[in-house]
Amino acid sequence: MKRDNSFLDVYVTSPLVGTDVLDSALTNNYHITDIINAAYVNWMHKLSDHWSFQAGFRFEQTWFETELLGKDITFSYKYPDGTKNLAKALFPGLYLSRKWDGSLREVQVNFSRKISRPNFWQIMPFIMFSDSRNVRIGNPALAPELSSLAEVNHLLPFMNSKATWFTSLFGRYTQDVITSYASPLASDTTVLLNTFINGSYSASTGWENILKVEPKQGLQLTLSGTLQWTDVALQGTQGSAATKG
Repeated sequence: MKRDNSFLDVYVTSPLVGTDVLDSALTNNYHITDIINAAYVNWMHKLSDHWSFQAGFRFEQTWFETELLGKDITFSYKYPDGTKNLAKALFPGLYLSRKWDGSLREVQVNFSRKISRPNFWQIMPFIMFSDSRNVRIGNPALAPELSSLAEVNHLLPFMNSKATWFTSLFGRYTQDVITSYASPLASDTTVLLNTFINGSYSASTGWENILKVEPKQGLQLTLSGTLQWTDVALQGTQGSAATKG
């Protein structure tokens, strides 16, 4: 259980308003209640002399509430909230591995589901003026990301174990992906307002390779490279935009 209260008081002085007058538009008093409870179980089993697996299951209950005191603005979410979003509280995992006798060679196949919550500074609704033309503000309505991951890894030794080649194929699909979002300020279109939003989804897949060679004791050479494709889409209310790279 975490409870946090942060406040920012902004005062302005001018001939029109007087001395040290509170600016209600920039002043914030922000209260966070974050409660997480979880139960999990892991099971490891050796299927044969070469094959083994580990299975896990985690149930995680989340209650998050933010309140801007004095402005009558609140936001909250619960996982699960009855049975309508029960899937957002369930996180299974399966890890299968195959090893070879007398060798470092190993193949792994992994499937899992994870949750990633927004950082503290991503939800704080305080305006940051590090650049007069790029204003940043947090978004207290950010929800966590929910990701499904799959990997196939292969570690192959060669040259009498003086070299290893690690190769990995991976894929990741994330719902409610947290991404940065910039738009012109309504009152001044020459100023960009930068914040964070929950997009519709992100999907990525890739191939990673790491080659290590030890030609002599004390000298190791490493060569690595990754090919990756990513697709990020916003919600329809945010313009149905998508980026790929």
